[in-house]
Amino acid sequence: MTRRPHFSNCRGSIRPRCDSFRGYTLIELLLVLALTSSLLGGVIGLMTIARKSDDAAERNLFRRQEIRRFADDLRRDVRAAAEIDLDADELVLGAASSDVVTRYQIESGATVIRRIDKGDAKRSAIDHYEVGNASRVEFELIDGNAAVRCTVSDGEGHGAAIQILAIKRPTP
Repeated sequence: MTRRPHFSNCRGSIRPRCDSFRGYTLIELLLVLALTSSLLGGVIGLMTIARKSDDAAERNLFRRQEIRRFADDLRRDVRAAAEIDLDADELVLGAASSDVVTRYQIESGATVIRRIDKGDAKRSAIDHYEVGNASRVEFELIDGNAAVRCTVSDGEGHGAAIQILAIKRPTP
């Protein structure tokens, strides 16, 4: 005679089923789903903030690179210029050795256009500097037209104005 195992908390003859084993209730599942979704929502929110911050940093870096490129070109052109003239929103630099004229024109405050005109009208070069959407660029002649001060201010008020000083090479 074979003995049947005795389970004190179990019922049934085919497969023992214990009263101590219990599945998850609907409330527990809903609680886990709510916690998981709030956690995912927080992670997605943080990722969105990080992406916006990265985009802003990239725009700021591009703006600074454009201003640096503009400053380098302006300093080089003013150093080589024999004549400096300022007409409204246009800085005109004339070279001493040739008939080359370099013009810096402010367009809509945010863009500076550099145009180099050589003797004939067919030979000219154009360069654009995007210094920022809300920026303002102002030219000022100082020291008896021997130097140019250019001020690039951020129209949004996020930082101090950037001043570029370009000095003409003294003639012997």
